[in-house]
Amino acid sequence: MSTSISAVIIDDEPHAANLLQMQLSLFCPEVVVKATINRPDEAIVTLKEINPDVIFLDIMMPGMDGFELLRHFPKPTFNVIFVTAHAQYAIEAFKVRALDYLLKPVNEDGLKKAVKNAIEFKEKSSSNPAIQLQNQELITKLANSNSQEPTKDIWFKKIDGIKGIYLIEDIYWFEANGDYAWVYFENDKKTWINDNLKSLEQTLIGHRFIRSHDKCLVNSKQIKAYKRLEAMGEITMKNGRTIPVSKGKRSMVEQQLKDIGLNF
Repeated sequence: MSTSISAVIIDDEPHAANLLQMQLSLFCPEVVVKATINRPDEAIVTLKEINPDVIFLDIMMPGMDGFELLRHFPKPTFNVIFVTAHAQYAIEAFKVRALDYLLKPVNEDGLKKAVKNAIEFKEKSSSNPAIQLQNQELITKLANSNSQEPTKDIWFKKIDGIKGIYLIEDIYWFEANGDYAWVYFENDKKTWINDNLKSLEQTLIGHRFIRSHDKCLVNSKQIKAYKRLEAMGEITMKNGRTIPVSKGKRSMVEQQLKDIGLNF
């Protein structure tokens, strides 16, 4: 029998909240929706009474946005899945990769993945309090983040459920592994994370990561040289490792390299 989780939906638009509840009923029957709330102030009271496993939280709401609502919970016991119609919030607010988010209109695959992550979090945090404490820290960090400066670090949820923080400049490249990815650092140190390249590429907008191949996302700050081959290309990293550049992406990659001043 699969694990069930309790949930509260918080969205100032009643039709959006009702639609999400219907989608959860159809696609994610393991989610038990305890309440749908359209006013953030009411949500604060209800969350303290119900204490759900996860909340689906809209960001842009009149009177109190989603981040301000979270500041009322310095030690949240629930997980958070943000739901927003504004892509800029997904890019800016979630560069830390702390929590799941869904862009409206919510699609079935994205919803199922977010729920799957929430269930895994519940299962792992019940036996490992450190995971719950880390989640509290992540939610608090995001709720209190008002800085418009580009983030210098990034959070990843590793396969064991523990979330780790890394300096973006220390990352050499990401390599796809199905729905997951390897993160490579200096001296071939690597870690396996619960994320995919498409999501990572969006998260790292503004940090000049280059998609050199369907399976590779490269930190341009760690590139030492580039060589054009007969049909493809090859990037040499500062640690000596080489990364392939596919034929289809070669023209775009070469332009990006020129834009950052790399001569080849």
